[in-house]
Amino acid sequence: MWRRWSFCRGARVEAVALLRKALLLDALNPFTWNNLGVAEEAIGDYDNALKAYNAAAETHSSEPVVLALDRSWRGRPVSTMAAASARRLAEWMKKKDSAELDAIMLTSRGVSATNQNDWLAAREDFLRLTHSILPVHFRSTTAICCRDGRRSGNGAILLRQSP
Repeated sequence: MWRRWSFCRGARVEAVALLRKALLLDALNPFTWNNLGVAEEAIGDYDNALKAYNAAAETHSSEPVVLALDRSWRGRPVSTMAAASARRLAEWMKKKDSAELDAIMLTSRGVSATNQNDWLAAREDFLRLTHSILPVHFRSTTAICCRDGRRSGNGAILLRQSP
């Protein structure tokens, strides 16, 4: 009940922490691995979500799914559902520009670290986002958006001045 309430209320970071603690008790539970994948994906930590889905799939569990938003998975093996989720996420990640995917992941990780009061990790993620990914992406976007073909550079200057 608590995990469901926590996840539904938007406290996805707490759900991830609870699921990781549950894995300490039973590291081979395919449902916990699959649910961790869902929670990690919900907070934008796609690499860890993919690892969790793959861990669930690798259990080769024949235990049936009882509850799922997609009713077609009910009664089917949890490891099969996890493998399908891993394929879906991997395909989605391939379609994304690597800078865009990195920006999503760093933002999500920074917010997650902030929510856990891990200020050093949050600062590291946000600084990496600000100094390496956003300036490059912003400059290319600026060049496309300028009507007269000149770069004003205002956004890039602001980003460079950010701590």
